Amino acid sequence: MKIIDQSPKPAENDFLAKLPEPLKNITFFGGARKGDVLAEDTMVGFLEKHLSNKYTLLQNASLVGLDIPIPLILIGPQGVQVIYASSAKGVFRAKNDKWEKMAGGKYQPNRPNLITRTTLMARAVESFLNSQSLRLPEIQPVLFFANPGTHVDSIRPVVRIVLMDGLDPFATGILQSPTALTGEEVQKVVDLFTNQPEAPKTDEIVPASAGEQPISPLASASKRQTATSKISDNLTLAANKIHFTSQQWIILIAIGLLLFLMMAGFVFLIFLTF
Repeated sequence: MKIIDQSPKPAENDFLAKLPEPLKNITFFGGARKGDVLAEDTMVGFLEKHLSNKYTLLQNASLVGLDIPIPLILIGPQGVQVIYASSAKGVFRAKNDKWEKMAGGKYQPNRPNLITRTTLMARAVESFLNSQSLRLPEIQPVLFFANPGTHVDSIRPVVRIVLMDGLDPFATGILQSPTALTGEEVQKVVDLFTNQPEAPKTDEIVPASAGEQPISPLASASKRQTATSKISDNLTLAANKIHFTSQQWIILIAIGLLLFLMMAGFVFLIFLTF
């Protein structure tokens, strides 16, 4: 199986580039995502051993207009599957699009709703492919749990639930499913994800052909991604200029608060001494 990792990487002169890998994972994905990243590694390692080079697995694929990367996208002769790997532990129930956890002897709604999250990611991938005039068989959302102690009662869930002991049947099901895409079509889908054009900056003008009026970047962007609003574009540009994500801001604020508390304690100690 071919693996293409599109995880965001800091610039060489960025202080984040000097951080150890575990800290980079926390910075980019948030502390709650660290366990899920390890769960993804479990799925990647398994698929790599069981699938041939007819299959391509994209890790953290970015879509134009979407701030959150898609963790895993499996592309092969049977079609496209969007996989969300979770490290959650406990007893859960997946009923249609409802996600519940056993607590106090009964099932209660659980947040985040991993079914909704996986479904939305699959829809985003489908919308992207449709925007490229590519119609494929239905994108299958897959929710995988890497913790062996996790149990899920499934009642017609809208996503496929795969537990740790269900990885072998999952791979067998992929290989035995009818072929839907040729090798050329599989490569075309991969190329669409890996060769996406960068969104133009708002202060640039897209050159026009002879005899045509210059096309503003907003007009050009609206043709490619109608769901992206002007407000979202401006926020994304601002975030790119300062090079900080929300998780990085949280870390900086936490460090600042820690320093403030240390200084306050130092002043209080001096006050008591004198």
